[in-house]
Amino acid sequence: MPENKPNDQAPEEPGGSRFPDLEELQQEIERRIRDNQKFLERFLDEAFVEEEEEAGEEEDGEEER
Repeated sequence: MPENKPNDQAPEEPGGSRFPDLEELQQEIERRIRDNQKFLERFLDEAFVEEEEEAGEEEDGEEER
């Protein structure tokens, strides 16, 4: 026999969201998170290339000694 659990979500009203302002904010937050993730991925890729170049220079310097 299934138990009757209270629904944690607010019932949706016909024709739209119950809180359109909150939905708009949620979409804006999700967009910003995606933008920040893309920025960080590009930043880390560039930093990784710089680290490889520095490591290569250090190895070259050690060989000359």
